[in-house]
Amino acid sequence: MPGRAERPYGLGCGTARARSATVRRHGAEVWGSLRVVAESVADGRTTEYVASTFVDALILSGMRYPFPPGRFLTWSKRNGLL
Repeated sequence: MPGRAERPYGLGCGTARARSATVRRHGAEVWGSLRVVAESVADGRTTEYVASTFVDALILSGMRYPFPPGRFLTWSKRNGLL
């Protein structure tokens, strides 16, 4: 498995299904936005408060996630992301 510096990184745009298929076809990992936010908390790059507030703002702006505002941390812990 290549080291972190050897992996291709990028940001895909388009529908989730098409984007994921294209990214996987080129050998890269696909991470959803909630995993990115949870990883930033787990790595100490942001606080739980900031991450939760950010996700709440996304929900209130129209993003659809599997939980209501205020439940990001609970959901992340229950799903093994934190």
